[in-house]
This record gives sequence, structure tokens and C-alpha cells, in this order.
Amino acid sequence: MSSSFDSLSEQLDATISTSATPATPATPTIPIQPTLIEDAPKFDPNSTAIAGTKFVVKPTGMIVLCALLAFAMSVVGYATYQRRKYRIQYNRRIKRSLRKV
Repeated sequence: MSSSFDSLSEQLDATISTSATPATPATPTIPIQPTLIEDAPKFDPNSTAIAGTKFVVKPTGMIVLCALLAFAMSVVGYATYQRRKYRIQYNRRIKRSLRKV
């Protein structure tokens, strides 16, 4: 019985050894680049930097929005100034016309 077991195990070993090493790999392997790992930011729990206190990306949208807001506020302020000026002129004209009568 052991001879049949030995012959079966030899056949199994031969089958495994031939099928385990393919002639060409299916997918090429990409080597890990140690420079990318070394350039990665390191976590420092003792650093004094607080998240959200520095701009990482230039805030273009915020700049445009502030410019539009400043323009709109100046237009509204100028219109308010002109209305006030017209109201004062109108009140003077009414007072002057009432004095003549």
C-alpha cells in the first residue's frame, strides 16, 4: 500500500511543480518606488500646525466672490448717496416754494 501511495505522491509532486511555474507571467509586476514612500508627508503629533489654518489651494472662488461683493456694495452705496442727495434737494425746493406763497 505504501508503494502506491509513494507513486501517487510523486505524480502529484510532478504535476504541482510543472503547473506552478508558468512560462510567462500573466501581469507584469510594478516595483515599489522607495522615493515616493520617502517623499510622503510624515505624521508628527508634536507639530504646532493646526489643520485648516493655511491655504493649500489658491482660493480663486473666494477672491472672485469678494470682488463681486465689493462691486455690488459700492453700487448700492452710490445709489443710496444719490437718493439722499435728491431727497435733500427736493425738501429744499418744497420749502422754498412754500415760503413764496
